[in-house]
Amino acid sequence: MRPCKYIHVQNGTENYPSSGFLLPKPHEGGVRQAGEELVNFIFPLNGICKEYGLQRPLVILAFDEAHQLADAYCQGSTLLSELRRVLSELNGKPIFGLFLSTVANAFKPSDIQDQPVITETSFDALAYIAEEGVTTLDEVAQDKWMCHLGRPLFAFISFLRLPDSLTASSSFAADYDSRARANDLMIFAKHKLLCGTEDMTPEGLLACLSMRFALELDLSVAGSRSIADTQVSRHLRLCLGATPGFDYLFTFAGSEPFLAQAAAGLIRKHNRDTVVKLLATHPHLNFIDCGRRGELAASLLIMEAKDLLYTEHKWVYVRDFMKALLPGDAYETLISTLPACYLPDAQNTSFQAMFNDSKIWFNHIIKVEHGEMIHVSHLWKFVSRGAMIICPPGYCGVDIVIPVCFKGNALTRENMTAILIQIKPDKRHFSGDLFSYMDPFDVGLFSDGDPPLPVIRMVFALGSDDYDVTIPAQQNPGLASSFSSYDIWCEGLSPRTFPCIGDDLSSYQTLLERSLQDSKLYDLADIPCRFPTKRYLTGRGDARRRAKQLAGCHPAHKEKYKAQTH
Repeated sequence: MRPCKYIHVQNGTENYPSSGFLLPKPHEGGVRQAGEELVNFIFPLNGICKEYGLQRPLVILAFDEAHQLADAYCQGSTLLSELRRVLSELNGKPIFGLFLSTVANAFKPSDIQDQPVITETSFDALAYIAEEGVTTLDEVAQDKWMCHLGRPLFAFISFLRLPDSLTASSSFAADYDSRARANDLMIFAKHKLLCGTEDMTPEGLLACLSMRFALELDLSVAGSRSIADTQVSRHLRLCLGATPGFDYLFTFAGSEPFLAQAAAGLIRKHNRDTVVKLLATHPHLNFIDCGRRGELAASLLIMEAKDLLYTEHKWVYVRDFMKALLPGDAYETLISTLPACYLPDAQNTSFQAMFNDSKIWFNHIIKVEHGEMIHVSHLWKFVSRGAMIICPPGYCGVDIVIPVCFKGNALTRENMTAILIQIKPDKRHFSGDLFSYMDPFDVGLFSDGDPPLPVIRMVFALGSDDYDVTIPAQQNPGLASSFSSYDIWCEGLSPRTFPCIGDDLSSYQTLLERSLQDSKLYDLADIPCRFPTKRYLTGRGDARRRAKQLAGCHPAHKEKYKAQTH
């Protein structure tokens, strides 16, 4: 190739100074001819190289932190627009420009409006293969396994004050494999979540909470887009979809157990308040989608009970989890309880004897899009990621699934069962019939013909105004069922039902109410009135309720109706 001659451009004239910013001399034949010569040099056969019938790139011009080439406030052309104009002359050549940036709002609309956005980045590229029947629970609950899951996370981190064992270009997996200390990797993960600061900002706290609870942003709320941009560009939130111009942006928190562990540590270190209180009082709560079934409040209860059981193995026994979740007297009743329905060989087996060696392991949540994933052939995969499951809305009477390793540590479909949880946010009292809608075969946990392991079915009647835990007695003794199940009805959102609530009842109630009602539509401040006879105009929230007649129990929803007097 022709050697590159450097010149210095100053005031539109060519000079040859001894120092200064040097630019290559323009190619005599223009950009297109220079591109052809480069392609022929790399691949002499007329620059044609096809794979699976498609021409693959021979040259990729990658521009990292590409937003630095743009000036969102510039009215004229920018470095980015000029560079794109020049590169457009290479159209049809196997030369591609790749602009990398996580700062979407730093671009002018004219710079990106016609550009397809690539969001398909590498994930689990360095992960170990989880092999059914070979990989064990003890293996997947260790830092070595967890830090290989998720994004490779190569990042320039020289501005962070990190241990010398971490290089400037770093990733959890690569550093672990190069014998970095696990504690150093955890420091790295925490710095990445907080964008290199030592302080827990609201944005950093939102990132930590999202990493554990798979929080979704409500894109219908004005301002949520800016929060999503910040979370993606600075706090490790992932972007799954975007349109040219970034008019549409779908983001989510990935399943990365090592980051979830780091998030839990940051929350404990920087805050005296509990997780539920931090979420209920978060300044960005209005931008968070709290769900419609009370699943967020229930998830917080479950995670809190599990986090109380810190062990060096990270996984916990099912019996210990139930002891942390339920009141003492209810737990004592449970461990001696026989199955509510049963296979012939399980009729006289107590809960304690049945689940004595059963274990669970999770530190974050995965929201599944298809109910087919709730099958024993997949549950062991969720255990390998340390995740519990939020089901699709209205899925077969089950809202939350906690995978259970029934005996020992083997991760295999023959050793998997589950805790199936249904959430009832309305004022519902105990009804044994509700468990009949949680048939594990109907849920898809087992296939017809499978020899099913025992399951645990729970109902969280969070909207009830009573507070009690009911453990149904064995139904129809002597009449066997197609599966064995131990049933638990938890009634009321109260420390008397869930001791782990402690002093945080008001915070749980706040999140539950946000699930039951789209409060941001109605909870509005009244506007002061100009007229001295009235202090305020008619309530703004009530005016909106009147527009949705009979949609709710508030008097404004039904004020034009008068009941008959008896």
